[in-house]
Amino acid sequence: MQKKIRFIVNPYSGTKNKNEIVSFIREVCSKTNFYYEIKFTKYKGHATELTKEAVENYFYAVVAVGGDGSVNEVAKGLVNSETALGIIPAGSGNGMARHLGVPIHYREAVSFLIQTEVNKIDTAMFNHYFFAGMAGIGFEALVAWKFATSKKRGLATYIKMIGQEWFRYKPLKVFVKTENETYQGEVFSLAIANGSQYGNNVVVSPLSLINDGLLEVVIIQKVKGSSIPGLLLAMFRKKINKHKQVKTIRAKEITIEHQSSIAHVDGEPVKVNGHIHVRVYPKSLNVICNKL
Repeated sequence: MQKKIRFIVNPYSGTKNKNEIVSFIREVCSKTNFYYEIKFTKYKGHATELTKEAVENYFYAVVAVGGDGSVNEVAKGLVNSETALGIIPAGSGNGMARHLGVPIHYREAVSFLIQTEVNKIDTAMFNHYFFAGMAGIGFEALVAWKFATSKKRGLATYIKMIGQEWFRYKPLKVFVKTENETYQGEVFSLAIANGSQYGNNVVVSPLSLINDGLLEVVIIQKVKGSSIPGLLLAMFRKKINKHKQVKTIRAKEITIEHQSSIAHVDGEPVKVNGHIHVRVYPKSLNVICNKL
C-alpha cells in the first residue's frame, strides 16, 4: 500500500523562507513512491484540524513545517493514533526537533523523514492544554508571552528579553505536589519537562528522556540578577541540573498551587488559574526520529 504524507506548513513561523522549503519538499517527494500533499495553515488550531483529517484518511505521517507551536498543534491531532509525527524545523527555537535529533537544516530534515523509522514518545497534559516538549510558569512564561507578541524572532531577541525582564521580575510562591515529594517556596521559574530544552540549545532539563513515562519538574529558585550569566551558561552547557539554585523532581503526575495567571505550553502563551494539574501519557505519540 502506498504511504501517504501530509505536510502542514505554518507560513508565519520563524524567519525561514517557506517557499524555498516547499519547493524542496516537492522536488524530493516527487522522486519517491510516497503520495504527498502540502497544506498551509490559515489560523490558530488549523494544523490540528488538518492533522485529524489526515488520521481519518489513514496517512502514514503528518509533518509539521514550523516551530514548536506548529509541532504542538500537529502532535495534538496525532495522539493515540497510528499516524506518525514528522518535523521540518522552521521556527525560532525548534526545541522538539533538537531534542529528537531531527536535522535543523530543512534539506537534511526532508531526507531524514524519508529514511528514518518511527518510534514512540510520551506526551502530557497541563490542565486542559496538550504539550509534547515543555510547559511552565514563572519567568519563562513571562518571556514566552513577550516573545509571542514580538515582531522580531530568533535567539538574540530571546536573550534580549531575558535581560530586559530579569531585574524587575518578582519571584512566584508555589506549592508543588507529586507522588514522590512536595516542594513549597518562592521560585523564579518552574518548568515541566518532557523534552530537554526550550530551543536554540537552551537546555533546562538535561536528564529528560522523552519516552520514560516520567516528567521532570525543574525549579529555579529565587535568584539574584547577578546569576543571569551563570544560569544561561549552565543551560547551554547542559549542566543546569547541577546549579545550586536548581531543584529537579521526577514524577508521573504533578499538582501546582501558585499565584500566576500566565503559563506556556511548548513555548505558546496560555492563561491559567491558581491550580495546575499535569499528567504524563507514556508512549502515546508515534514520531519519525532515530531510536531514543
